[in-house]
Amino acid sequence: MTTRSAVPPDQEWVSLEDFFGLLVRHWLLIMVVTVLGVVLGVVIALSIPKRYESIASVFVFNALDPGLASLAAEFGFGGSTGTDYRGYVVALLSSNEVRYQTVENNKLLSKQEFWVGTALEEDPSLRTLSAAVLRLRNLVAIESKEETEPVTIRATTMDPELSKLLAKSYLDFAVNRLTKEATSQETYLAQQINAQRKKVSNAHARLREFQESSGVVTSLEAQGPVEFSALIDLQKQLALVETELLGVTKQLSGPGDLMSQIGLTSRQMGLSAQADGLRQLLDEQQNRVTQFPEYGAKYAELVSHVTFAESQLTLLLRKYELTRFQNGQNAPFKIVDAPDRPAEEANQNLLKAACVVVAALSAFATALFIAARRDRTRAPAARVITQNS
Repeated sequence: MTTRSAVPPDQEWVSLEDFFGLLVRHWLLIMVVTVLGVVLGVVIALSIPKRYESIASVFVFNALDPGLASLAAEFGFGGSTGTDYRGYVVALLSSNEVRYQTVENNKLLSKQEFWVGTALEEDPSLRTLSAAVLRLRNLVAIESKEETEPVTIRATTMDPELSKLLAKSYLDFAVNRLTKEATSQETYLAQQINAQRKKVSNAHARLREFQESSGVVTSLEAQGPVEFSALIDLQKQLALVETELLGVTKQLSGPGDLMSQIGLTSRQMGLSAQADGLRQLLDEQQNRVTQFPEYGAKYAELVSHVTFAESQLTLLLRKYELTRFQNGQNAPFKIVDAPDRPAEEANQNLLKAACVVVAALSAFATALFIAARRDRTRAPAARVITQNS
């Protein structure tokens, strides 16, 4: 009498027929171990600590009115006053500055619930500001998907009040910073406009005084109008470049990521070189103008002062118009969802399901391994029986 070996002794078990045979021969073992794995997975899933989530949302209008957008581009506005306002808000909320402020303002180093689940929970002496900032990076997420969707601040912790506190702190920081920037910029521009209006008035007064004393009103030599027009054009170009350079320099002093800072630095260098070239051309043009008769040169100088002062005033007024628009009712950001209500329990169904599935698959694989080992240990005995028969 011959008996077929459950697993061929001279090859590894890979055949589909042997696999199903293994399932049939050891179905009870496989089923029991797999069920035990499922039960273990359910126990682990149910033991996962509850986590609470608090959400704050800010809708950012990334594009301005076409006319105002062109003004922003003309003045080199970036940061909180540029057309990429959404990117500025995301960078601000993702910066370490907001994390440091949140830690210090809410005294998180001494809050026990902030350190739950970490190695520093039981040893307050090891808690540092850097560790708290790193902890915040894991607890608070900034989500920015589409331009048509709001920027979301999502704080998730094991304490509902702590989640609410973190989300509110991030939102308050952003709102306070943007409001402060807008207010300080508007005030600064208003002061500059008043000072520039005085300069325009003084320039007109000096021109009228010269006209009354000399009798020169518009008379210049034949070359005068051409040279004077070129001088005024150069002055206007230089005024625009210097104003744009001032805007870029101000952006560099504000927050921003590394790539934007590199781009702004390159732009600043280019504008500085352009301004130097225009100053050289302006000096040459002024030298040509000074070759006119004494009165003509004096008149050209006074008129150029008036034109330059007026062009500077125009630029300041247009900047002020853009700033007032952004600070008004149609400001390019709006709070959609403030974390005023209690934090809700975070949805961890996917994590729990993953625990059960992994435990079940691990148990099933373990059961197959045990069953295969049993067949292998029985194979020598089966060969002995076959030889004796």
